[in-house]
Amino acid sequence: MGARWTVVWLAAFAALSACRRRPPPAPPDAPLEVEVAGCAAVRGPRATDAACAVSGDVVKLLVRTSDPAGATVHDAAGAPVPVLSWAVRGEHTVLRVRPSPTAGALVVRARLAERVGAAEHGSGRIALTAFARPAWYVDAQSKRSKGELDAVMELVTPHLTSREPGESALAHGLAARVAMRRGALDDASRLFREALSLDERAGMISERADDAFALVFLLHQRARRFDEARAVLDGAVAWLGPYAEGRAREPLYRGQLAWEVGDARSALRELTRADEIATRIDADGVGRAARQVLAMVSCSVGARRACERGLERADDELGRLAEADPCERAEVLISLGFAQLLRAEAGSAIPRGARADERAREQLSRGCPDAYLAAISREHLAGWALVDGDVAAARAHLAASRAAAQEPRVSDVLMWLDLEGRVALLEKRHAEAARAFDRELDLADASGHAHERWRALVGRGRTEEARGARSRALAAYIEAEAALADELLGIPLGEGRGAVAADSDAARTAAVRLLRAGGDAAGALDVTRRAHARLLAGLALSSRVARLSPRERGGWEVAVAKYKSARAAIDADALDDWKRARVTVGGAREARQHALSEARAALDDAVGRLRAPISKLGPLPSGAVTLAYAALGGELIGFVSRSGHTRAFDVGRLAPGAAPERLAGRLLEPARAEIGSGDRVVVLGAEALGAIDLPALPFDGAPLAARVTMSFSIDLSQTLTSPPSTVALVVSDPTGDLAAARAEGRAASARLRDLGEVRVLEGRAATASAVRAALGHATFFHYAGHGRFEGREGVESALPLAGGTELSLTDLLSLPSAPRRALLSGCETGRDVDVDAERAVSLAQALLVSGAETVIAPSRTVDDDLARWMAEELYRDGVTSDPVLALHKAQRAALAEGKAGWDAYRAWTR
Repeated sequence: MGARWTVVWLAAFAALSACRRRPPPAPPDAPLEVEVAGCAAVRGPRATDAACAVSGDVVKLLVRTSDPAGATVHDAAGAPVPVLSWAVRGEHTVLRVRPSPTAGALVVRARLAERVGAAEHGSGRIALTAFARPAWYVDAQSKRSKGELDAVMELVTPHLTSREPGESALAHGLAARVAMRRGALDDASRLFREALSLDERAGMISERADDAFALVFLLHQRARRFDEARAVLDGAVAWLGPYAEGRAREPLYRGQLAWEVGDARSALRELTRADEIATRIDADGVGRAARQVLAMVSCSVGARRACERGLERADDELGRLAEADPCERAEVLISLGFAQLLRAEAGSAIPRGARADERAREQLSRGCPDAYLAAISREHLAGWALVDGDVAAARAHLAASRAAAQEPRVSDVLMWLDLEGRVALLEKRHAEAARAFDRELDLADASGHAHERWRALVGRGRTEEARGARSRALAAYIEAEAALADELLGIPLGEGRGAVAADSDAARTAAVRLLRAGGDAAGALDVTRRAHARLLAGLALSSRVARLSPRERGGWEVAVAKYKSARAAIDADALDDWKRARVTVGGAREARQHALSEARAALDDAVGRLRAPISKLGPLPSGAVTLAYAALGGELIGFVSRSGHTRAFDVGRLAPGAAPERLAGRLLEPARAEIGSGDRVVVLGAEALGAIDLPALPFDGAPLAARVTMSFSIDLSQTLTSPPSTVALVVSDPTGDLAAARAEGRAASARLRDLGEVRVLEGRAATASAVRAALGHATFFHYAGHGRFEGREGVESALPLAGGTELSLTDLLSLPSAPRRALLSGCETGRDVDVDAERAVSLAQALLVSGAETVIAPSRTVDDDLARWMAEELYRDGVTSDPVLALHKAQRAALAEGKAGWDAYRAWTR
């Protein structure tokens, strides 16, 4: 008993002693990186000593934290500054606060996204200073916005010689902008450079950036001194650091410069980067400008639909602003007018009241005395006059545009020459038209403007047609098609390659029309085949890499290595999601998506530099009936070829939701004789049919796929290398939520073991790194799991794998060798049309581009049980030896058993 009480007493004493012990001191806060945006200005003698100038408005603080709601902000005296709201943007949290101009500093304390040693929290400080503008400057800016330029100069001139660098810098910057608006470009350039020097002396970082970007605008958009503009941007990078909005505007202007010199690939990349940075820091104006220019780049490369949508969005955003700048509004409307003009030139009727150029004229007359914008407006009005058939008005507008533009851009001169040629053509002055188009072609070649080169060649072709020189016209149209192939390689995948190919069909339509009129249906089919294969041929890496010099190959291999390293890091990070706080998981995934986009862009750049367009088409499949379809000039045409004989037939416009019998009458009935005399059909250009399921259309009382074996070819003739070994790879239920897929994989593995070696990656074992490593040795690949079709042109599509990883479209395109045959039993893995009805690259096609011979995949969502049943039937019917015949037999069996969804499956071939 005594021993028991002794134990109790000792325990109580130990507890009492523990209560008296002081807890260990908390570790000191680690440094917390804090970024600030929304300052009225950024000031400081050096970038490292910069302060955020505030006037009582909201500023945004960007920090990395695992607990956004727990972040606190204090001023220099320790008084709390309330957090008005917060939002997670990628890896950062944006805290919105409204500091007093006398706050002195903002000190942010937050839980770290990742521990630093023992520290769980971090603190960071942003210096503040009060912001004010001189009264004369505020008054001058107000008058400038109203277009009262003489009044502006009356206010500004006395301050140009001020001994105070900051005051003189403000005066020089305003004077430069007035000179630029008046068209006095040399004076404006000199004043901007003087302002930049004064800005630096005064420590006015944000004003220095504003003046630098205005000078860049002048140099590349008005004076066409591109090297000087680039030098100004390069020099600004060193001191833009503390000015967040400046860091967003730098790629905006760099993208505009790339666009102006004809580098659409770099322009799209830089403008997208500007929009991403602007979105992260809530810089709405910069993001809006980036999206506007992105739309205009789409215009310039011929992607009419993307162009018009983007500009309509920009116009809508400006329309919701209480005080939109009339010049900014006019510029958007002029650009939108150009997009509409492109559509009208392609045959769409746009009434005068709906034309954005008419609204732009209103903005120009209300308060935007910008001579350059007025010149562009006249340029577009000349184009509209030609659309309306008013040649005299077109000539007058063209002359007025030339007179108004004192320092025209290359794109303006190219447009003038094109208009000049079209006016002469309508007036039947064929020699003058030919000279204008030839000059346009020479200038487009010299300046690297690919789409304008295409336009000039189309103009040349039309001129030769008008002269009756059919062969020369055809040669010009064929050359225009080749120019379009080069242009497409300059557009990153996912940024409008398919739209440009579809929208820029004038040369293709004219060439096919001439060839058909001359009785050359086979030649017309060749033109459409080249157009069909062009998008995918630009991605055919392996055959192009084989032709590289050792030096070029080294550069390519570095690009691939960087992409694969980035992918490995992204995959490893995804596996750690379960360890993160829930609030940070979304941000981590967004950050991975951004990193993946950058890695994909780097690889795509390397692809673009290879530039190897199609030089030779392979023969049509022997012993089969070839059906080909193409959309030309808003109408569908078809071709049927068998035993060396080719016919063309008109399909016309297909009404949405038309009955299968009616569709079959338009698409199959004209080829009845050839289809009925064979047992195998190969389809080319199926993307032109959109959502129409050709295999399900009736033919002789049954679906076509039940009558003949069918395959869909991407029409790439190159034979690429496959792995030397004979190994089957089965990946099943990698995300752990598809029991039917797991059962499908196990059944497939059992059948494949009778044929040779099988590598099985099931559930958690099927990570991206494991699948990519195994694919390099597989000759047959079976994937049973989810499929994901996403992104414009399918660029973000993927096969989801274990641990949040994935096998992306770009992963498949960058395979050093591909399995010879594959069965992708995942939803939409064969889909080749995106949500905007633009041509897309499917996951199945990506495998074919990388070297596979045949891939079976569904073009839409399919039921899990159907996918399992189809896989079992395909193995029973010999999918590993003859996938096309196996699919035919499996689809006939599905029809016999009344299973819905069988017609989603396609056999894709090279």
